Amino acid sequence: MGSDKIYKGKININADKKISLAIMGSFIVLTLQYAILLYFDLLEGNAVASLVQLFSKGFVGLLYLYALPSVLKRNNKYFLITYFIFLFVFFVQFAFFPDNRPLLLSVVFQIFFMDVPTFIYALSIKNLGTLKRIMRNVSYIVFMIGSLIGASVLTGRVDVGDYSMSLSYYMLLPAIMFFDQLLEKFSIKHLVFLGLTLSVILAVGSRGAIMCILAFILLRFFKTKNSVKQLIKKFTVIGLAIISILFLERVLLGLYNFLLQFGIDSRSLQLFSSGELSLSGRDSLYKTVLRQIWESPILGIGIEGDTRILGNGYVHNFFIELIGDFGIIVGGVLTILLLFIIIYNLFFNNNDKYNMAIIWLSLGFVHLMVSSSYLIDIKFWIFLGILVNQLLRNNKQVEYAQQKNSNIYRKRGSRVYG
Repeated sequence: MGSDKIYKGKININADKKISLAIMGSFIVLTLQYAILLYFDLLEGNAVASLVQLFSKGFVGLLYLYALPSVLKRNNKYFLITYFIFLFVFFVQFAFFPDNRPLLLSVVFQIFFMDVPTFIYALSIKNLGTLKRIMRNVSYIVFMIGSLIGASVLTGRVDVGDYSMSLSYYMLLPAIMFFDQLLEKFSIKHLVFLGLTLSVILAVGSRGAIMCILAFILLRFFKTKNSVKQLIKKFTVIGLAIISILFLERVLLGLYNFLLQFGIDSRSLQLFSSGELSLSGRDSLYKTVLRQIWESPILGIGIEGDTRILGNGYVHNFFIELIGDFGIIVGGVLTILLLFIIIYNLFFNNNDKYNMAIIWLSLGFVHLMVSSSYLIDIKFWIFLGILVNQLLRNNKQVEYAQQKNSNIYRKRGSRVYG
């Protein structure tokens, strides 16, 4: 019996490795794809760029196919139910919003071959510790590729323009993972890696990535045991934060001038050091989309309605997009449900699960307040899958504990009255 348990345990770990590699492999592939397109000046797009992107999708698809038997063995019921729900929603949207049909058809591949599988795969992971180990290994590879890109920009080998939002979000994974490891156990190596990662993000990245890192730091310190070491860490970070705030403008200006010597005009540092809150035109996007939602509050403007209204662009705010896609009533209910799942995972989980939740909250959700769309960002679907995963497993653990206590009670009763 004991050997059977060990054998099953090995199968579970191997399955978790396969699934984790499938959903995390895209981080390496996308970063490498960006590096290739950048080095060969293909970012503007042409036949060669399309071929590179097609090859990248094919490689990610092979990773997903590799893990598919493990996912189906664990979650064939959720697999069918999830696809049924998404297909139903898609056909309803297609029927009720004819103006959105061309745009809906353009995201079919993304939704049904990337978003839905990613959600189901994240939902199928049983050992989140295995996922975290894969995340750390992937973060090292992404860090190396991103650092090479940063060095190439610094030396003038390649040009990313005013800034590169893509690169900053690719480097977000190593930044958060290095910071997490640094807090678990201080290491010069992780401190240096974190410093280099932040330098790339500040030099050529966007403010959204910085916002995600700050969110992770705040949440990471929110729930820690108040041992002597943890208190020292907290007060050290608080002290550094106070000093940074007092001298923030000088530090940012100095760093901005330093990068200018290498021909790098950091848009993020320029905006941060200006002392003004800038939404970079997003406020006008919000007003335009909200005006349209108000004209059709019940049904909303439909999925991809914001892209149709704005003319090839997203509203850059998750909650406005969600309410626009499904209307105030359904969109509002979905918003409340998501917030409930997030709050539950943050306040009613142990430290390990809480840590995983805030990592993916910072990676896959925070940036959607100011950029991108949940329809095209698989990080959001990993985040959602992880949260629902933890929610379901917590409920199963509660049911198992109640059933176990009930069985013990019946056994005791049988001994007394039998």
